[in-house]
Amino acid sequence: YRVAAIFGQKKIKKVVIKDAQLFAIVAALVLLDVILIVSWMISDPISRSTVFIGSEERGEDKLVRRFKEECSSDNQGAFVGALAAIKVALLIVGVLLAVRTKGVKIKALNDSKHIGMAIYNVTLIAMMLGALQMVNTEKVTIGYLMNSIGVWLMVVACTCILFVPKIHTVWRGAESEWSQTTGATSTAGVSQGHRGRTKTSG
Repeated sequence: YRVAAIFGQKKIKKVVIKDAQLFAIVAALVLLDVILIVSWMISDPISRSTVFIGSEERGEDKLVRRFKEECSSDNQGAFVGALAAIKVALLIVGVLLAVRTKGVKIKALNDSKHIGMAIYNVTLIAMMLGALQMVNTEKVTIGYLMNSIGVWLMVVACTCILFVPKIHTVWRGAESEWSQTTGATSTAGVSQGHRGRTKTSG
């Protein structure tokens, strides 16, 4: 947001965006989620219910009926839809900010490619999880395992895509600075040694 606000100006002018402003934006988004979730828990609390999955005949005189327990509420779809709408809106804003900053020439500030890759991976994994959940409705353990692995993959993918290039850049910068300092020290040592030998010879 800061890079887009600075480099997205049509005319060159001074733009000051303090860290407090960015923290306030993040706090407002978190507060919105908290208000929505608290409203959900107060107005329509989640309760546990037993759902019949199906039955299976085993032998002539044995019938196995399968049940599963799930936590849900009457208006769960509306609240989950509201939360999903907020997250989709944030993704769209992220895409727009990435597009606005793609022309920035400074590599340390241009994260448009990395943000685009992160959004693509999150969207792809979320769509795959949604499709698998619609197909797999009876095997609860497998569904829970797929959700856990999917969320883990999204978090790890976003973290690696966004922060590993920055760590690599910082590491290369520190290594280059160290090499330049070492080279300058070695050159100074050689120069002083040469001057000492010249004075001795004189």
